[in-house]
Amino acid sequence: MLVTSLPVDSTMSTFSGHYQQAWQMSSSFQSVRSFSHDCQPQTKIFIFSVPTHCPMCGKCVDQSSVTSPVARYPSPFLSAHGVPYSLVIKPTVSDFLISYGPGQNLHTGLTTSKGSVYSFDESGVHLESTGWHQCLTVPLVEEYDEEMKNGWDGRLAEAAVEPQWCRERYQDDGHNCFDFVISFLNFIGCNPIQPECNQPITRENFCRDLIMPVTSRAAGYIGIYQSIDKYGFLVQQTAKR
Repeated sequence: MLVTSLPVDSTMSTFSGHYQQAWQMSSSFQSVRSFSHDCQPQTKIFIFSVPTHCPMCGKCVDQSSVTSPVARYPSPFLSAHGVPYSLVIKPTVSDFLISYGPGQNLHTGLTTSKGSVYSFDESGVHLESTGWHQCLTVPLVEEYDEEMKNGWDGRLAEAAVEPQWCRERYQDDGHNCFDFVISFLNFIGCNPIQPECNQPITRENFCRDLIMPVTSRAAGYIGIYQSIDKYGFLVQQTAKR
């Protein structure tokens, strides 16, 4: 079975500050790795941990029989609680790696300076400091933008108590978590899609330019992870040189 290529994690030391913390907080799931065995050198085998015997031929896996270095692939998921000033995305039900599939609903929120998450659903607005440990994240504020950061938490708290976000106003398709995020970003003049543009963010470009890119990049990783979890391994034919 052919699988989508993934970026290799050559060094996790490139994570710094909040992002290193966020990765550590979300790393309870197994990492995806790959190697090639001399039984089929042009085949890449994806696994969670290198086995003692090749899942394809049954022969021993040792230093002499591995024909390519073991590669480790970084998870695209972080803990929202270690990523401040960000858009965070998770499945409405369960999580990405275990049970998420195409077409299932997503839930979005906004993180405070401390990594707590404001989100809106059928119960109203919530402020949560736990429960968002496997998310896709989109940073919204530049590190040097002190003016935006200084007012961020206060403005989020103000938005959370606006009457339009009471539970009675919630609608699955027309007034939901996406609208809460879009409304807040437009309210404070934060447009990560076109920072120099004064035009408000619309639902269309929010989905197209913020949600779709990160979910599309994660789709290959999710598919590989779920296949390994189900079958024990997955193979990819590499191009012959």
